[in-house]
Amino acid sequence: MKFAMTGLLLGLVCGASFAASVETETRATAAYYTSGYDGAELRLAAYRCITPVFPAVSMTTDSVRKVEKSVKAWQACYGRFALKLNNVLPAGKAIPDDVAKAMGPDDKAKAKAMMEKVYAEIAAEARDEDDKVKAAQKTWQGATDAYAHSQQHATHRVPEMK
Repeated sequence: MKFAMTGLLLGLVCGASFAASVETETRATAAYYTSGYDGAELRLAAYRCITPVFPAVSMTTDSVRKVEKSVKAWQACYGRFALKLNNVLPAGKAIPDDVAKAMGPDDKAKAKAMMEKVYAEIAAEARDEDDKVKAAQKTWQGATDAYAHSQQHATHRVPEMK
């Protein structure tokens, strides 16, 4: 009986301690969403997309294929990033249910505002990176097309007769 009573008391103390620990952790998580949220797991850098390297001009089919392959890989990676970012919208959706339930209306509003700001920053940074890749690709494509066109005309020239 003494052993059972000790176990019961220990269980109550541990249970109360565990509940307090969970509540403290939930509050800390709520504070993270209201004032410390940075969206690191959503940023394009978190996906480790490899930015294509564009030579000034590609003079061989192999070179063109390598660049095109790297562009497709980057686009696929960027697509995964964009899908994940869209999946957490609207702001606040990514807050775990237990944390959201523990938040008051003011904290929820504050967290949503913080998350909207961070999501906008993440989207702007990603758009900038996408614009840089597209601009570099356009420059490379133009130079490569001009080179290919010049080579095509060089092979079709008829020598002058003397």
